This record gives sequence, C-alpha cells and structure tokens, in this order.
Amino acid sequence: MTIKRLKLSNFQAHADLDLEFDPGVTTIVGPSDVGKSAIMRAMRLLACNQPGGSDFIRWGAKKCTVSIETEDAVVTRTRSAAVNKYEVDGREFVAFGKTVPPEVVAALGMEDVNFQGQYDAPFWLGESAGEVSRQLNRVACLEIIDETLAKSAKLVRSTSTQLEVVTDRVKVAKDELAAWDHIGDLETGFDILEVLKTRSDGVAEDVVQLEDVVDAAAESLKSARRAGECADALDRVVQVGFRMADVRGECSDLCALVEDLARYDGILAARIPDIGSLAYVDAKWRVPASEADALGAVLYSMDLANTAYESDRLAYRNADMEFVEAIGDRCPLCDEVIHAK
Repeated sequence: MTIKRLKLSNFQAHADLDLEFDPGVTTIVGPSDVGKSAIMRAMRLLACNQPGGSDFIRWGAKKCTVSIETEDAVVTRTRSAAVNKYEVDGREFVAFGKTVPPEVVAALGMEDVNFQGQYDAPFWLGESAGEVSRQLNRVACLEIIDETLAKSAKLVRSTSTQLEVVTDRVKVAKDELAAWDHIGDLETGFDILEVLKTRSDGVAEDVVQLEDVVDAAAESLKSARRAGECADALDRVVQVGFRMADVRGECSDLCALVEDLARYDGILAARIPDIGSLAYVDAKWRVPASEADALGAVLYSMDLANTAYESDRLAYRNADMEFVEAIGDRCPLCDEVIHAK
C-alpha cells in the first residue's frame, strides 16, 4: 500500500493542509512547533483511532478531518463533538471506542506497529525478544498461527477438563442407574395394569349400556302398566257392552209383551159375547196383568242398566284419553297403528 496524498482540516496547527507524498521516501523538515508531529498524529488518528477525545481539533473550529489517498482508496476521518465517523470511498462507518472498522484497516493496511514517535527507542532495538517476535509475527501475519495454536491448546485443556467431568458424571449415573434395575419389573406391572384398565373401560361401557337397557325396560314397564290400566278399562267397557246386549234382548222381550198387551186391550174393548164366560175372561185378564207387572220390572231394570252404561261409557272415554296420552297412536306390543273408534 502506498500513500499518495494527505489532507488535514482544522487538525492542531494545520487549518488546511494538502500534502502529496513521493512514491519512494517522503521527509518532512521544518522548525519546531510548525506541525511536523501533528502530521504523524493525524495519520495515527486515522489508522489506529488514537489519540482519543477531541483535543486535537484546532482552536475555534467545531470539527476536523483527516484524509489519506492511497493507490486503491480514499479514507477520511471526521471528528467533532457530535460526529465520529470514517468514510471509505464515500461509504460511512461509525467509530466506537478504540476500535477501527475492518474496512478501514483493509484499505490502509497500517497498524500501531507502523508508527514510531520522535522519542521512541530505535525500532525493535529497545524491545524484548518476545516483543520483537510478536511484532515480526504481526508483520508476517504469523500471529494468526500463534493465536490458533493458543486457542487450540486452550480448547484441548478445556475439553480435557470437561471430559473428566463428564466421565465422573457418567460413572455416578451408572451407579445411580444400578439402583433402578427393578424398573423392568415395574414396566411389566404397568403393562398388566394397562390391560386391566382396558378391560375395566370395557366393563364400564357395558355397565353404561346395561343402565340404558334398564332405563328403557323401566319405561316399558311403566307403559305396560298404563296399557294394563287401559286394558282393564276396556274390559269394563266390554262388560258394559255385554250387559247392554242383555238389556237389548230384554227390551225385545218387553216389546213383544207390549204388543201382547195391546192385543189384550183390543180383546177387552171388544163385546163380551157371554156373561157366563166372565170367569174365563177374568182368568185370561189376570195373565196380561201379571205380564204387565213383569214389564214394569223389566223397565226398571233397563233404567238401572242405562245408568250403569252411561257411567261405564264415561269411564271408557277417560281411560281411552289416558291410553292415547300414555302410548300415542301405536300399540306398545305390536307397534301397529291404533284406529280410533
């Protein structure tokens, strides 16, 4: 990487500096206190984000800028009380703490090892062998190997420690596991319990079905009882019908007697041919009289039968209404439609 140009604005003694570098070696010469060291500080601020703070801003200015142009990029650093940023070919990057954005490092290719102050010891001659070796590694990028080896050794130590811990834990776990050898028997017991639970569930389902059957049977029994009551009422109605048939027969007999009585009345109204036959007529008259008495008794029986028939007919209607309300329009035994009469 070759620096071609350096520009400073409001950085310490330099209000506006535009310095072009030689392709080979550039030497900055001047009297004291004109800003030679400020140029090094500005380059160090841009490449290493040092020094910190904002004391290097020129007196009376609000911000300063440092810009380096290389063969491949232009890197600019802007610093004020509110702004602290980098720009690489127009792309902005925010600066935090003492770190430098990787894009800036890649564009400049400079680190702290590339800078030596006026009062610093000669490069590497004042350093310890370990520090010189470290800096050589940084120059040749061998620090990556050292870091990798160090991380590998640390990882091996950490892994070995974890392996020992895990080995001890495995041993303890095996000892604890030996105390649970009876788990196999428990698993067999659990299998048996699962089978029994399955059977119990089946029995419970059967019990529920039986309860439904019992409930249905109870309802059927109630319906049967109501049907029996209706059957009793129907039987009483049938008996009343039989009695009505008997009364109708008696009425027929009574009508025949009435006809005979009318015939006898006609005979009585006719002329008596022979007074001597009065005794004979009287005997004949007594027969219809006795038959009239019998007819009165029959009429009284008919009145009693008619009263009983009305009472039984009312009971039959009530029983028929209860029967319809209880079982509907279908027979509970044969499920046939009941036709009202």
